Amino acid sequence: MNEPDCKLGSEIADEWNRRMLQIVQEGFTGRIVYKGALFQDSWGEKKPDFSGYSYVGLSLSPWDSNMEEYRQRVSEKLQTFLEWSGEDNFEPVITEFGIWGPGQDIPEEKKAEALAVVFEEGRKNGIKTFIVFDSPPGEYTQIKGTVLEPKVKEYFLWLEQNESEN
Repeated sequence: MNEPDCKLGSEIADEWNRRMLQIVQEGFTGRIVYKGALFQDSWGEKKPDFSGYSYVGLSLSPWDSNMEEYRQRVSEKLQTFLEWSGEDNFEPVITEFGIWGPGQDIPEEKKAEALAVVFEEGRKNGIKTFIVFDSPPGEYTQIKGTVLEPKVKEYFLWLEQNESEN
């Protein structure tokens, strides 16, 4: 399930995560990815338990055109996410940084800037894996075939170059 925390709420999703992990581990021996919203739905004071998952994915999206506030919010969420990864021994990944909801209404240049923020803050915070989720046509902002596609390509090349320099 995509983003069970967003669909089920944090309390039910935590139990669901544990049960699904057990079921998957019974018949699968590879790496297991949890893809959640994680911060779209407030987990409150209770930290979710992701022990046993190989990777845990975070979704990030802008809600308005204030990119300074968005950068701060992304940085804060990533710092918490990295703390969780240390506690539960998973590799943190960004599995989605699409633009939906109120973010669809921000100007195209701000959408491109929002994508850049996720790449820059992710890299700065040690994220090594980024997965671009391009929403189905007709519902949300598309990346492929829009002004956002060259920005995504630019940042994947930037990540590749910076990784080879380190």
